[in-house]
Amino acid sequence: MCSAAAPEATEREAKMNMTVSVKERIPKQRTERRAYVTERARESDSLLVRTDRPGLSMQYKLIATTDASLSDAEKHLRTVYSVLIIKTEQDLFGITDETVFIYDVARNRDAADRLLALLAGGCVSPANAKDVIDDLLCE
Repeated sequence: MCSAAAPEATEREAKMNMTVSVKERIPKQRTERRAYVTERARESDSLLVRTDRPGLSMQYKLIATTDASLSDAEKHLRTVYSVLIIKTEQDLFGITDETVFIYDVARNRDAADRLLALLAGGCVSPANAKDVIDDLLCE
């Protein structure tokens, strides 16, 4: 028969008989690019659009990163503007987010601001964003 003290005793015995092995952990080197982008990314602008549909909102963000691979002669092209679109829908079942990130839509702040305003004004969804941006940039 088992008593209440028996499990505690076996646990203590097991802990005493355990061998502990310590493995020396070798730190992984991070690539300079990965560390550079995460440190330099910044949100430049954000637009929140409320739609006619209750529970649906769209957020448009302009993300600026720096491309250090360019030479000093191309210094004016170093800032890379990207777009992040977040669609948030709340219904009886909860909240659903749909997002898309499109890298390098412009290298000029004014052009990036105009593009962001067009996307927000047209209430472009994440599902259609790539096609719409391609169409706008080809014009």
